[in-house]
Amino acid sequence: MATLMTLVTAISAQFWRYFSVQLTDVSQRSTAAQELQFAVESLRADLGMVRQVTAVTQTRMRIYTGPAGNEEEIDYWLEGKRLFRQDVATGQSVPLAGNVSEFQVQNITPTSVRIVTAVTRGSVVRRATMIWSAP
Repeated sequence: MATLMTLVTAISAQFWRYFSVQLTDVSQRSTAAQELQFAVESLRADLGMVRQVTAVTQTRMRIYTGPAGNEEEIDYWLEGKRLFRQDVATGQSVPLAGNVSEFQVQNITPTSVRIVTAVTRGSVVRRATMIWSAP
């Protein structure tokens, strides 16, 4: 009887091994999508009604809101694998998303900017590209 139980345990362990690999993959895809959504939603909210967006460096951008001379400034940048947002006036910065493998900002023209954000979790990569142009 003990041999039969050992055999059943060995077979069921092999059976569950395939499910655990698939569950890990689902978890990685879900985490990557969720982290990317945090980043994109924050960017989208800040880019809604802005006066100017500029690439400070390749991995840092500044958003100017409000009328000229009385604008508010918001910075986004990548530090390590975390994307941060900072209100320049108050100096308060907030981490938005983790596992960020890419945050590239490129001035396409004087009035348009391309923003590429990618999140990597395990072997899963999720990427979003946004284009902003002056109204």
